[in-house]
Amino acid sequence: MMEDIIYINNSYINSNSAPWGNAIRGIWNFVQSKKDFVKFVSSSFSSYLVDYALYSLLVIVTGGLVSSNVIARIFSSAMNYWVNRKFVFHENENMLKSAVKYFALALIIMCGNTMVLNLLVSGFGINRMIAKIITDLCFFIVNWTAQRIMVFE
Repeated sequence: MMEDIIYINNSYINSNSAPWGNAIRGIWNFVQSKKDFVKFVSSSFSSYLVDYALYSLLVIVTGGLVSSNVIARIFSSAMNYWVNRKFVFHENENMLKSAVKYFALALIIMCGNTMVLNLLVSGFGINRMIAKIITDLCFFIVNWTAQRIMVFE
C-alpha cells in the first residue's frame, strides 16, 4: 500500500520562545495538510444539519420513514453539491458533468442509506432519530471517498 508523504515547513517565531508554540504550530500544520478533508467535514456537517432537521420534522409531521429520508436527502444533497463544488474541491469542470456524477452518486448513497435506516428501525427496533445518526455516520467515509475519486477528480 502506497502512502503519500507530506513535507511540512515549520515557521518559528522568536526561536520558539513560547512553550506552547510548538503545539499550536503542530496543530496548525496538521490542519493545513488536511484542509480539504477538514473543509469536507465542515461542508458535510452543515448539510447534515439541514438533512437531520428536515428528516426529523417530516418524521414528526408525516410519520413516514422512507419518504422523510428521501425528501431530506434531496434538499441536503443539493446544498452539499454546491458547497463541495465551490469551496471543498474547487471544481472547474463543466457544472453539468460534475452535477450528473454527483447526483448519480447521491442517488446510490440515498438508496443504501434508506435501506440501512429501514433495517435499523424495522429490523432491529432502533429509534428513528438514533438510527438516522448511525446510518449517516456509516455512509460518511464512503461519500468522502467516492466524491473525491469519482465526482471531483
